[in-house]
Amino acid sequence: MRFTTEERLNELIAYCRSIGVFVANPHVNCLEDGGRFRADNIQLRPSKSTIHAAPESGQDDQLSQTGGDAMKTWIPDARNFAYLTWKQVDALPRESTLLVLPTAAIEQHGHHLPLATDTLINNSARQCARAASCGVAHLRIATVCYGKSNEHIGFPGTLSVSAQTFLAVVRDIGSSVVASGFRKLVLYNTHGGNTSLVDVMARDLRAEFGLRTFSLFGSPDATFDGVSKQERTYGFHAGEIETAYLLHAAPELVRPDEYTANYIALSMSRNC
Repeated sequence: MRFTTEERLNELIAYCRSIGVFVANPHVNCLEDGGRFRADNIQLRPSKSTIHAAPESGQDDQLSQTGGDAMKTWIPDARNFAYLTWKQVDALPRESTLLVLPTAAIEQHGHHLPLATDTLINNSARQCARAASCGVAHLRIATVCYGKSNEHIGFPGTLSVSAQTFLAVVRDIGSSVVASGFRKLVLYNTHGGNTSLVDVMARDLRAEFGLRTFSLFGSPDATFDGVSKQERTYGFHAGEIETAYLLHAAPELVRPDEYTANYIALSMSRNC
């Protein structure tokens, strides 16, 4: 918030303290009349009456999967970078901690799958679990869920960003990772339209900032049983594999009554 005088700011601070709330304004030096950095600059803290108890040990530490506006995620709170305080981040071993930046998309996925399919698959992936099993300290940054999806732009609901915007966002996040002192970053992508951009950015981040970058796509070493020969040969979008992911992770978002089969590559080969 901005105030025209420091006296008005002091009035606000005095009032908040009178009701049991400590106030800090880290931007107090941006006051219109010049302002100054306050010695009592501390983080906002609610009064005790409004503090909610943390879940007891043993309770589920994942986000609720029912209702709400948040994107479904199956990432444990302890692995969610955005859930840490800056003091907790400051205490992390920077050289060895691996940060994972997921990239995905919001785009059409046929008649039966939600627009967020790529993002949900990313959020449900077990790549981090594999890193944990190898003893690697890792945290997941919030997913960049808007990707380069202009190949689907003719379908209502597809939300696409340009290559320049996507690269700029990922580059700036990488820059922030470096500014926080971290040295390792995984770019974990689950949208085909981002693949070439992620590969380029992995090299650029390494060249510009000296980051140790790793580019991963989907489940490169996974084997899928029961996939039809036609799907293995011609399928590439909203097919059996993506449907299987969603049927496992979020079956309530899949519409089996709307299943269709449209193998474009197969149709083209028959017309050649």
